[in-house]
Order: sequence, then structure tokens, then C-alpha cells
Amino acid sequence: MCIVQDWREEKALKVYLNMVPKSHPNQDFHGNSFYKIIYPGDSTGGVILPREFIEHVEIKASSVATLLGPCGCKRRIKLNEESGDIALGDGWEAFYRQNALKNGDYLLFTHSGNLEFYVQVYDMATVKKTC
Repeated sequence: MCIVQDWREEKALKVYLNMVPKSHPNQDFHGNSFYKIIYPGDSTGGVILPREFIEHVEIKASSVATLLGPCGCKRRIKLNEESGDIALGDGWEAFYRQNALKNGDYLLFTHSGNLEFYVQVYDMATVKKTC
């Protein structure tokens, strides 16, 4: 669960999350990159890769991806099959914590080949997060 600092932050998060279509969290697929907005519950898994992206780079379940976060940390993440989709599994929760991700953060995943992704993180004010 997200720890909210005050009522204004909580209200801003609710407004922001209601503006984003939850049924299509990864709708902006452009070849080697896709985005994901962090929703409540995403810290423990369930980050699903867009099907168009999976087909484009031929990702298979039980593969291992490497995520490079904005702080320079690399984390190996197991890919799991969930209801016909491929999701980030073991290792995601540690990546989430290492990069201090929060509900409402916007993540831009850029694939550089060999299942390696550079992940840029933006907060709800669209400011790029750094270490």
C-alpha cells in the first residue's frame, strides 16, 4: 500500500489514476519501448508486458530479463505467464523497492536487446526521477 504524506497527495493520486484508462495501461507501444503506470498492487507483481511488444521481440515465459533502473542498479527479473500474458515476476519487488517506486509513477521501458531494458521513472508531475 502507498504511504500518503497528506490529503493533497492522496487526492492528486486519485484524480490522476482515474484519468488513466486502467484497461489499457500499456497502450503506447512504439517498437522497442512501452510504458507502464504504477497502480496499487503493482509492487508485488502483475506488471504485464504489452502483447504487441512480446510479439515484436519474441519474448517467452520463464525467460529472464534484466532491468537497469535510474539509479544504475541492475536487477534480473523472471518472466512469468499469467492468463496468457507475460508478466514481470521474481525480482520485480526488489527492483520496485530499490527504485522507490510509488503509485502513479510512469515507467518507460526501453528494450536494448537480449531482454535488457533501461527503465526511466517519472512522477505524477511528469518530472524524471533520479537517485
